[in-house]
Amino acid sequence: MSIHGHEIIRLIDQSETPISRDLLADEVAKRFGTEVTFHTCADQDMSLCQLLEFLTGRGKVVETDGVLRTDIGLMCDHEH
Repeated sequence: MSIHGHEIIRLIDQSETPISRDLLADEVAKRFGTEVTFHTCADQDMSLCQLLEFLTGRGKVVETDGVLRTDIGLMCDHEH
């Protein structure tokens, strides 16, 4: 199963508590399973770590003091 990066951006944005990479990985495993891969409009077949590197490299996800944050407005607005 491949999940679009938009889903991870939304998950981070909608988290009611600060979310670290480890907590995000736990949540992703609960929601999508452990065999999931990720894709974006520009790339495919990524691990969660690769997806986070992709998103942080584009400023869509920021990690400060171990906490992930995002600005939902930076997400591209077309459907996957």
